Amino acid sequence: MVERIVLVYSKARPLPTRMPNKINHLSYTVGSVRKSVRFYETACNLILMDISDRKSSFAGKATGIPNAHLKIAYLKGENCYLELVEYVNPKGKKLNSATNNIGSAHICFEVNDFLNFIVRFKLQGGLIISDPLVIPAGPNKGRYMVYAKDPDGNNIEFISSRKVRK
Repeated sequence: MVERIVLVYSKARPLPTRMPNKINHLSYTVGSVRKSVRFYETACNLILMDISDRKSSFAGKATGIPNAHLKIAYLKGENCYLELVEYVNPKGKKLNSATNNIGSAHICFEVNDFLNFIVRFKLQGGLIISDPLVIPAGPNKGRYMVYAKDPDGNNIEFISSRKVRK
């Protein structure tokens, strides 16, 4: 049973001013958790932490999608977790995840051996959108970057850990 929590605030008890300051995980909806786990393990060196089901008694309420049944995997990177969610029921529709579409998102991985990594990523079934480019401005100025897609079409960015030598 899911507990219902009711929060009541008044002038005597104002809203807390501290905002969330830590990201717990990033998430993608995928067609097959098993296939996506294999891809992210081999292509991005992530480590599988857990795969579990979320039955409709919980998932339907949490997502607002009636009768939702989810299979969820958590993979660990060096400093973050990636959650992969498969809607076992009801199956969703493939969206146009072009980076200019509102609501589109990506995750960015920092990579040590950038150029060799990009070759390996392609060999594992990833799609690289462009040749590596050097970032011209901002906090990552001087580093290589590429946009890519996983087998489900989810957007990924890879950025080199060091600036490009001139």
